Amino acid sequence: MKINDLMRANRTPEINEAIDKARLSRRQTEAVTYMYGLGLSVDRAAAEMGVSPAAANRYRNEAVRKIGRTLKAGDA
Repeated sequence: MKINDLMRANRTPEINEAIDKARLSRRQTEAVTYMYGLGLSVDRAAAEMGVSPAAANRYRNEAVRKIGRTLKAGDA
């Protein structure tokens, strides 16, 4: 199973739809999946992603903003 398929399987359909419509980058998708889908801490998600905690946090924040804009616009 590819990592994208594995990550997709660990998210709710609503999260998958929001991610698809918000057009998140791969890193933003990873951050959202690890932190919200799997409940990992920022530090653990960063370790899984191979980035610093600050970078993981940034990816997550960017993703949340994009998803919020998408939902506010009624696209999801």
